[in-house]
Amino acid sequence: MYFQYNGYLIHLVRRANARRLSMTAHKGKDSLTLTLPPWAGRRQIQEFLEDNEEWIRAHAVHMDAWHPSYLPGENHPCLGERVTLGERGVPSGKAFIRWRAERLTELICHLLPQWEKRMGVRVHELRFRDTKSQWGSCQHATATVTLAANLCKVPPECVEYILVHELCHLHHPDHSPAFHAEMTALLPDWKERRERLNRFDLQAYPPET
Repeated sequence: MYFQYNGYLIHLVRRANARRLSMTAHKGKDSLTLTLPPWAGRRQIQEFLEDNEEWIRAHAVHMDAWHPSYLPGENHPCLGERVTLGERGVPSGKAFIRWRAERLTELICHLLPQWEKRMGVRVHELRFRDTKSQWGSCQHATATVTLAANLCKVPPECVEYILVHELCHLHHPDHSPAFHAEMTALLPDWKERRERLNRFDLQAYPPET
């Protein structure tokens, strides 16, 4: 399996004959390999990585950055869950990009009418854009809501938080106390949802090897 550690891609390999934890780096590869003995658990892995952080930084500079190709076997986030391309009906290639975007659209189409009715607002135009700086925006004057396409990766409750946040701006153009009061009245746990969103791992991982 793969996971991220301080921005570095680590490939975990558990071997029955391994007696200790060891790490290797190969020039031109996109990840470091951490070999584990059968007895190693999460605590031992964390301690090993912390003890060898300087070594990791020194060797990671020689690694090539890995970029997803959407090939079968790659592991990608989809609405808060990890899906493997080519398995359980999940397509690969460009079909996966469309498939995941459709999952987000379906969720928004389910949530939006409910929240419009509850809040007494109406969105005149809803847009999806590839943005890296923000999850959403609202043009109060035109009632236009723009959502980040990357929301297709995060859990549904986080998508809902962003949607409600932007709809609140139809009542309050800024982040005034009144805005936050309405957010709390509508979604009492909105701060917890925001924290989960900010911690969520959006990275894709290569196929298992």
